[in-house]
Order: sequence, then structure tokens, then C-alpha cells
Amino acid sequence: PNNSSSYSGSGTTYTDLAGGDNNITLVGTPSFTSGTPSYFTFNGTTQYGTGAGTGVCPSTAYTKFFYFYLNGYLDNNFISSATGGHFIFMGASTNRIYSGHTNWTSLGGTYLDYPSTATISLNTWYCACLTFSTTNGMTLYINGTQDSTYTARKNAHGANGAANIANFGGSNLLNGRLGEILCY
Repeated sequence: PNNSSSYSGSGTTYTDLAGGDNNITLVGTPSFTSGTPSYFTFNGTTQYGTGAGTGVCPSTAYTKFFYFYLNGYLDNNFISSATGGHFIFMGASTNRIYSGHTNWTSLGGTYLDYPSTATISLNTWYCACLTFSTTNGMTLYINGTQDSTYTARKNAHGANGAANIANFGGSNLLNGRLGEILCY
């Protein structure tokens, strides 16, 4: 939202600047604040974004980079697939970030296998970056510092690579703000 070519300040389309068909459709009219930084505010109950493209987060390697600010601790999803696959969210009863792939649960894992070591405070801006590859596993960075790595599971996710913002398949909605969002 910091680039007017990606979001003009109104409407329901958050445009993919990479030139692909990976636009986000904003649902429920999240509020938009322009400035430094520009960001969307999601209410945690009816507002989120759904991804159209299928190549945002390929199954064998991807990076998710985003700025966030939480208003409350819930199952706040940041960037996750719609049909099962990849996810990064805040745990409902914790102040840590969790990441992984839904098919890891069938391999004996849970959605809470890979938590951040850092605790996340409310009403504070953070920068997060999650990298994944089937060679190296996952690495999470918070505010430019490596927070943690997870190599117990390196399986590719089983989804199509689409990415939603502020939700996981229409649930676990974000109660907070998302600023710059990059996925590749």
C-alpha cells in the first residue's frame, strides 16, 4: 500500500506490481491510511484479502516479507494460502508467530510446531520475513534479525501457491494493520 501503483487509496483491488495475475481482492472494506507508512487496517471479524494468482508462494521455495501491527491477540493470519498449504499467523493464546505448511500435520506435526522465539507486543510495528525451501527449511527474521530456524520438516506445501492477506481460507482474520507486503 506504500506504492500508489499497487493501491490507489480506494477500491477493492490491491495490485501485484510484479506483473503477474496475483492481485488481492479486499473484502469487507478494510480501512486504508496513506502516509509513511501507508497501511490497511483489518477489524478481525469481517475484513481480509483474497489472492487471485497461483504462483505467489511456490511449493518448494518462497519468501514472505511484511510489516504488521497487532490490535489484539487472536488467530491473526498475516499471509496464508486459501486451500491449505502455507501459513504465518499469531497463535490464539500466545504472543508468538507460527509458520508452516498444513500438510505437515499429516506427518505428525501441528500448526504450532514452529513458533518465533521473540514475543510480539500489541500496538507496535514489526517487520517480519519468512523464507522457506525444501533444502533449508524455514527461517524467520523479525526486525532484520534472524529469530529462528525450523528444519525438522522441509516438505513442499500441497497448495497452489496463492496467497491471502489477513485470513486463512476466510477465517482466522487479522485484528491489526498490514503495511508493505512482498511475496516471491
